[in-house]
Order: sequence, then C-alpha cells, then structure tokens
Amino acid sequence: MTGDLVVNTVPGETRVALMEGERPCEILILRRDTGTASGDIYLGRVKALKSALGAAFVDLGADRDGFLPLKGEDAPHEGEALLCQVTREAVGDKGARLTTHISLGSRHLALLPTGDGIRVSRRIEDRAECERLFGLMANLTTGEDAGGGYVLRTAASGAEAKVLEAEAGLLQGLWDEVLERREGVEPPARLYRDSGTIESALRGWGGKAGRILMDSGETLETARAFCERHMPEAASRLEHHKGEPLFELYGVEAELEQALERRIDLPGGGALTFDAAEALTAIDVDSARHATRRGQADTILETNLEAAREIAHQIRLRALGGIIVIDFIRMRESEDRNRVVAALRDGLCGDSLARVFGMTRAGLVEVSRRRRRAPLAEFLTEPRGACGAAAGSKTPRAVGYDILRALMREQAARPNSVWNVTASAEVTVELRDGMADDLKKLEAAIGATVTLAGDDDFTRERFDMAPGGVSGESSGENS
Repeated sequence: MTGDLVVNTVPGETRVALMEGERPCEILILRRDTGTASGDIYLGRVKALKSALGAAFVDLGADRDGFLPLKGEDAPHEGEALLCQVTREAVGDKGARLTTHISLGSRHLALLPTGDGIRVSRRIEDRAECERLFGLMANLTTGEDAGGGYVLRTAASGAEAKVLEAEAGLLQGLWDEVLERREGVEPPARLYRDSGTIESALRGWGGKAGRILMDSGETLETARAFCERHMPEAASRLEHHKGEPLFELYGVEAELEQALERRIDLPGGGALTFDAAEALTAIDVDSARHATRRGQADTILETNLEAAREIAHQIRLRALGGIIVIDFIRMRESEDRNRVVAALRDGLCGDSLARVFGMTRAGLVEVSRRRRRAPLAEFLTEPRGACGAAAGSKTPRAVGYDILRALMREQAARPNSVWNVTASAEVTVELRDGMADDLKKLEAAIGATVTLAGDDDFTRERFDMAPGGVSGESSGENS
C-alpha cells in the first residue's frame, strides 16, 4: 500500500489526492461535466464515412463528432449504432478519437471484453514473474462465465491471486453494467464514464491506499456503495473526516498551488522552470543560487540529482503527458550523467505511464509519458495570455470552486446566516450562471445565503468575503 487517499468535496467538484510519504504524488480533480473524456464508452451513431480519410465520424451527442479510424476494420454503414470508446479527448476543433476495441482498466488489470487470451506487460521483464502471472490469470479465466481477454499491467508484478481475482470480478461487473445500459437507450448515449467520478478514482487508487478519508457524507455513501459491490476489501478503509480541511491537514493545498507555478525553487538553491508547448513540455534546470563547498562539477551533479528527484514528483503531480524534454545542467563525466538518469528513473519507477530515455552530452533527457488526462495547469488555468488574464491565471470556474471551499471553511469557523462575497466580474458571472446549481447546493449545505458582488478592480483570483452586515473583512489568502 501507499499512503492515505484523501478526498475533498464541494458541490460540483471533488478533489482526490494520493499520498506517498508526507507528500501527494497524484491529484485528480473530478467535476460535474458532460464532455467526452478518455476511456468513456458510448453507443454512438455513424454520421458519415470518409473513405479518403479511412475513417468514420460518429455522433456521440457532444459538441463535435468523434473520429473513428477504420484501419482494416469492417466499415460500418451510415446510421448504424456503434459501441465505441474514447481513446483521446477532443482537442481544439478536433473531435474525440474513438476505437471499437473496448477496454476497462483497474490498477493491475485491463479487461478486453471483445478480445481473448492473456497478455503480460512487456515492462515486466522477469520471465518467472511473467509465467506466474500468466498462470494465475489462466486459472481465473477458465470458468463458464469468464469472457474476454486480459492484459496484466506493469503494476501487477508481485500481485497476489486474490487481488487479481477481485479486480477481474470488478471489471466483469462493470462490463455487465455497460451491456445492461446498452439495452435500454437509443444512440447517441454515454454508457460508461471512465474518469471524472469517485468510483473511477477508487478503482485506480483505492486498492493501494491505506486509509481512504472523505470529508463529504454524500461522497462517502457513493464510495461505500461502490466498494461493497465491487471492492469489498476497500470498504473497511473508508472513513468520514470531520474537522480541519483535509487538503490543508495533509499539505495538499500548498502542493496543488505550487503545481500551477511555472517556476519552483529547490531546497538546495536550484530551480525548475516548466514550459508547455503544443507538442511537448520543456523543463529547464537552473543552478540558480545553489552553493556548496565542493568544486563546480560536484555542485552541478548535486543540483541535477536534486532536480531529477523533484522532476519525477512534479511529472506525476502535474499529470504531464506526451513528450517531456528535460534540460539538465551540462555534465562532463558520463558517470555523473548516468547517476542523474538513474535518479529520474528511480523516481518514476512506480509510474507505469512513463518511460525515460538516456541523456545526451548536452544534458537533454527525453521522457515519454502516456497522456491519461489533462495536465492540472491545462485543467485549472487559462492558456498564458488568454482572455486578457494574467499569464497562467486560474479560470473563472476554478476560482469559483475556491470560493465555495472558502465559504465552507469560514461558515464552520464562525457560522452566519448571510455571507457577502466580492470577486471579479467574470467570476461572479460564472457563479451566477455556470455554477448556479452548485452555489444553491452550497447554501443548503452550510445553511446560509450567499450574496455576490462584482468589482472591476479585482484581479481574477482575488475575492473577499464577510458575514452579512459586515464590510471590509477578507477571506485572507485569496485577497
């Protein structure tokens, strides 16, 4: 097991953090959202066939049609109902990329309902372990009710038979539910949401977490119902947390804010700078004010080693994906370069999505990481310079949820019947319109009325709040 799994909920948004030691290693933000997401399964309807592209366009009921490459598959016909899964989310003016080869995943396994056979991840290199895992799954898939194929993921190395059996049962149960929903709907319709729910977070992380702490009774009930049906071994680890805000108690709030920064300082005096381009993420290592009594080569090695460990942490925390290029400080000795690459690989050894390549003489290292979801910065902030906002500032919706959390915190500390909130005009518009239902649920939950006032002099991320009849009081850190 890793550390605790901590779950913070306000109406409309749930944040999940997986702890590793005293720091969060991954953060997942779940929102009430109807958009297409990677892993979602749809019953779509073929809208058009484009032979020149070798693809079909499929109506998913979303803003843009999905794109299904046909690549030797039997071509569907226009108007046909088609079971398909999103492999890449819609980006810009491009619709979601689809496949008809469905897969359902958990921490150790992936079920291929329309496939057959058993495969073991190529990254499990120990031959004896591969044979052991293959044998365990062969025993689990010989019954009359067994169906489909399985892939044993990298994380399955060392897994016990009972763990694999439990996950196989979970995945088969989810597939049965997909088939049941398919019988009762007309296309286009989403049959299964792979991400964006507390169930998906529990499926991916619940099996390796210690305690699973939740500050919302409603979220806890949803999680308990899911665990009792699909993950009974995790149900006993669910706990309802009351008192100090979970993300502050575990230091997640500060780590989350840092994960949105372009530049972070290292304890030893060095610094990291993160820049996202369309095709890759570039990370620059700067010696900055790093000081040591040793020689220059030792100083550079020390800085690069510290940077490698922190970069591995930040890649997972920020949910970076695609091609990542790291520009370490140049080192003359090949032994030093090997030590730095080894430190980076060691930091990412538990991340099955990442692959680290060697270092060039110029100090460049390439990391390839499969994109599972949008990076935190992309999800929570505007593109740099967009909409006239400050570079990399939070979106109005992200600030809106910050306000809801602050209201819950303040109401718990000093209950009042009315709270007056002042924020930038665009944030108050978002709260009144796009987040109106969430704000109403928040008012019902805290037993107070919230009044909103827009102020053109407020920056995007600034907001003030005061109890009814009182002015000039601030929410503190966000003012």
